[in-house]
Amino acid sequence: MRLESEGLIHKRQGAGTAVNRAAAEIAARLDQQIDNDEIIRSMGRTVSMEVLEAGTIALAEDQSSALEVPEGSDALRVAKLWRADGAPVLVAINLVPLLDGHHMADVDVRQSLFRLIERLGHETVDWELAWPSAVNLEPPISDWLEQPVGQAVLTLEMIGVSRTGRRAYHATEFHVPEAFRYGLIRSVH
Repeated sequence: MRLESEGLIHKRQGAGTAVNRAAAEIAARLDQQIDNDEIIRSMGRTVSMEVLEAGTIALAEDQSSALEVPEGSDALRVAKLWRADGAPVLVAINLVPLLDGHHMADVDVRQSLFRLIERLGHETVDWELAWPSAVNLEPPISDWLEQPVGQAVLTLEMIGVSRTGRRAYHATEFHVPEAFRYGLIRSVH
């Protein structure tokens, strides 16, 4: 059932099971949450990640609305850069609300977003809502990705949601278009 829902196989009564061999062509799937390190490694490239900025901020109205917390709530903001074979390919800016009794000093900001939310006392995330889009780069993102101002890049805006409906993070990723061939698999019935 899982392989079929992921578009890797198709079962049809009387016709047997067909394997979608073409699915292997899509290492970076928009329809699945895959760790950035894993995507880069799966493409046979050497991965490195660096923290560009980390600190506590007061959430603006749009950020607090997306996270369903009061405006001005404190949040951990972490900007990270991933490189593939030394070339910058992705910047992620993560916002994690700081719950009562938890502080930025309690975590290693180099760890994965999912480990950060756990260390900051958030519930386990069961779903990630994701909205793909594109933007023309402006500083500092253009500088971090070593791309010209105005260069178009793929963006993913994501909200992590727990089983109870609580929102644990807001993440925005900026992907260099030539770095990976992103895709998704849709079943045709």
